[in-house]
Amino acid sequence: MNEFVYPEIKVGLHIVSLPIGCLSDISFRAVHMLSNSDYVAGEDTRNVKSLFKLLKIKKSMKGIISSHDHSSLDTRRKIIDLIKEGKSVALVCDAGTPLISDPGYKLVNTAIEEGLDVFTIPGPSSVIAALTISGLPTDTFSFLGFLPYTKSKKKNLLETYLKLEASLVIFESGKRLQKTLDLLSETC
Repeated sequence: MNEFVYPEIKVGLHIVSLPIGCLSDISFRAVHMLSNSDYVAGEDTRNVKSLFKLLKIKKSMKGIISSHDHSSLDTRRKIIDLIKEGKSVALVCDAGTPLISDPGYKLVNTAIEEGLDVFTIPGPSSVIAALTISGLPTDTFSFLGFLPYTKSKKKNLLETYLKLEASLVIFESGKRLQKTLDLLSETC
């Protein structure tokens, strides 16, 4: 390899992974996509704007669309219509890969149902990062995302997955961590 060759930015929805905590982990391809896509849909437009400032990406705020779990059908429709008009839309979340316990599923599902192209710009994965440093077996694992809020629903889900002979990766908020650890200790 003598030079970077970026794939053509095609019309469609591009799922762009962002770093988890360390901005220097961003891929060249992600920066290229964010710099050259027609629009960027982000979980929090303030974070997207800050990211662009740090990466020295010049993009009008008109090119940044708020897209999160609570976005309306109208917002999803706007993004889908932009793609149908021949535009490229990059979807980002605040950190990591969109759709991995972050918003985006409804938008991707709608794009696929509409016959539109969906692409991935791979990058850091907190799931894989956590698994590789855990000391647990990595050949078979299940990712459960964030557990349900109530203790009984958490316990039912855990009891189902504990039957698997696999490492389990779970996300949890700092505020609920101790209660979840106590439940894991009690259930496991």
